[in-house]
Amino acid sequence: MLLLACIATTLLAPAASSQATRTYTSPDGAYSFSLPGNFPVFTNPTRFEPNSYLAVCPQNAQVCVSYRKARLRKTNFNAAAFSVTVLSPGSSEETCNASPQRNVPPQPDVRIGGVAFHHFTTGDAAMSHSLTSQIYRSFRGGRCYQLQTSIMKTSFGVYPPGTKQEFTATAERAVEKRLGNVVRSFRFQR
Repeated sequence: MLLLACIATTLLAPAASSQATRTYTSPDGAYSFSLPGNFPVFTNPTRFEPNSYLAVCPQNAQVCVSYRKARLRKTNFNAAAFSVTVLSPGSSEETCNASPQRNVPPQPDVRIGGVAFHHFTTGDAAMSHSLTSQIYRSFRGGRCYQLQTSIMKTSFGVYPPGTKQEFTATAERAVEKRLGNVVRSFRFQR
């Protein structure tokens, strides 16, 4: 157990440059959020990083913030990201409040930047890969805003023994926490 704690601490120790934060503001000035200085920001859906087996950012996202996996490269962790999507124009409040996946009940609503968001936990799996996403939706000014965090990993059992370290629940919670900090920093600007 102590060995796992040491491995997790080593894998999750942030680089000095990751302590600095910066603010992203949408091109139309509608929202902003803070993110670690070393997390890349992508605003072109065809250029989203990382290229993973399952998409960690929706293709229609306005912005995708990729989690830096350098410290987790030797694990079965694949990718993680935070994204903001403005769902199709003309979305109704009813559509916005609906579950993004069939048979996925909503979680309790959360307040982000003083605004109520509907919360959903979704998942996907394919070919020994799994994806877990936290989705937050709010209808504001006639538009449906979706904030999403996603974490993807490959089943640890598919790797030959000794070639990868396991992406542990402790490590996953640390990634969730860093992405959650970005979510909690989200603010509507108008």
